[in-house]
Amino acid sequence: MATLIDSNKVKYLCSCNRLKPLSYLYYCKYCKPLTLKCKDCVIHEIDQKFFCTNCLDNKVQKEVMAVKYKCSSCFNCPNCNNLLLTRASSVKIPKDTAATNQSAQTTQQPQKVYYLICVFCRWTTREVGIPDVTSVPDGWKLLENPFNKRIHELTDAYKVIAAREKLERDRKKFPALKRRSLYISGSSATSSILHSDKYGILAPAQKRLAATASIGNQNLDPQITIEQQFKSLIKPAETIDSFDELPEEFFTKGSNINSITSIAQRHANPDFQPSKTNELYPLNKFYQSKESKRCSGCEHNVLKPESNIISIKFKLHQMAV
Repeated sequence: MATLIDSNKVKYLCSCNRLKPLSYLYYCKYCKPLTLKCKDCVIHEIDQKFFCTNCLDNKVQKEVMAVKYKCSSCFNCPNCNNLLLTRASSVKIPKDTAATNQSAQTTQQPQKVYYLICVFCRWTTREVGIPDVTSVPDGWKLLENPFNKRIHELTDAYKVIAAREKLERDRKKFPALKRRSLYISGSSATSSILHSDKYGILAPAQKRLAATASIGNQNLDPQITIEQQFKSLIKPAETIDSFDELPEEFFTKGSNINSITSIAQRHANPDFQPSKTNELYPLNKFYQSKESKRCSGCEHNVLKPESNIISIKFKLHQMAV
């Protein structure tokens, strides 16, 4: 009876010669003969509409990329990774009012403030010293990475290197005449392949090639190698030769395990990787998207969810189970 509902007990042979349970397999009714397909045998397609599973806020990919795929109003617990709930409490704030011209009396004005709490492990933002906020939507801001400037410098430098490598590949791929016509300026557009487009069909490709050429032509000297160009674009990192000695308390006093974060808690926040529990900060919930699957042979859909973000049903559901 213990193995009656165990779906992993019996495994079936997939089209890629792998053994999988029946609940992990798909089938395509258009392929003859009928074959079973696992997740490695199908083509995965990600929907371009992203949404938060908690507040159901939906955005397109460009808007989500601007906020680093993080929802600004929903948070997960940094201790147990469950959803944090918003709780309200009333505090009294002193307010000075001039009763008369000679004296002033102090009155207490109640004000509603909000904080986050986890109903599973009872972790709150008050435990780590995060102040309460007066407005919920924009109360808790994203922490800024102290190495953002360095990351942007490296990203810009690698873009220039990638554009140069692309131009070098194009020069080897295309003939000299065609290559010259690809990067010709707008003044001699009559002899250009892209500029001779009458109806503007190749306009996106023209803009893309122009942007790539403008980036890659920076310091494009054949005598300068890619490594030398990269060193000229970015300042090398400083090497640390010495470290501070450990304090004597590290050897004399016992350490409290409950005050040290685990590996999972540090990897959940890779920008900061807090080492102490009092340095934990609420984790923003990530936007998610629905996924469709196509047959790799005939490219017909075998699994297609509905476009409505609230619905959990499928338009097409060809599971083998």
